[in-house]
Amino acid sequence: MDVDQSHYDDLRGKLHGLVVGLGSALTASEASAVTDFLDVGEYGLALMTLADIIVEEGKQIPAEEYESIMELARQMRMHGEINPALPTRVSPS
Repeated sequence: MDVDQSHYDDLRGKLHGLVVGLGSALTASEASAVTDFLDVGEYGLALMTLADIIVEEGKQIPAEEYESIMELARQMRMHGEINPALPTRVSPS
């Protein structure tokens, strides 16, 4: 399957939007850990890192961001690689 650059640009934009959308839920160093992967085109690692930070640090995230993470995981065919504890960390919107 050929994937054009716009597909990757879209993934990068959505992942960056998640980091921005989580705003104060992430520390500067946590956000940087995710964006560092984005900067080098490692979108899968960026998504897994974001999910792991949320779980490991006990972050409460809005349901909308949770759904965005899971949709990206499905789109990237990585839904089995996202930390299974992520659903337990969802807060009300």
